[in-house]
Amino acid sequence: MTINKLRFHLVHLLGRDEEVKNLSACLERMMQPGRQTKELVMISGYSGTGKTTLASTLQTKVNSVKEGGAFVTGKFDQFRSGEPLSAISQAFGELCRMIVKKGATLCKEIEAVLRAELKNEVYLLTQI
Repeated sequence: MTINKLRFHLVHLLGRDEEVKNLSACLERMMQPGRQTKELVMISGYSGTGKTTLASTLQTKVNSVKEGGAFVTGKFDQFRSGEPLSAISQAFGELCRMIVKKGATLCKEIEAVLRAELKNEVYLLTQI
């Protein structure tokens, strides 16, 4: 009996050119000098369709941004379906860990901005 193995070494994401183009356009909008736009991208679809790989295509670009880009991810897990917003909470936790690593000064600056923007609703962050 002969057993043949096929190995596919993924060079790039196949068949997702339009989606990669849309994600790249989103990043470009956010990085335009003077605009300071804020965007959230949520990718959905069936398991095994390449959502994580698609999101990862921009990770290097985002993390190399001189102004301090941050690439964070969160993934909904079918076994944690009873936890509302679990993926958002996961991504937010990852972002918080990145900020803490950058030092106390940045933490204080972000805290001041959050308090100014959220005012009396800043407590909502603790509920996530």
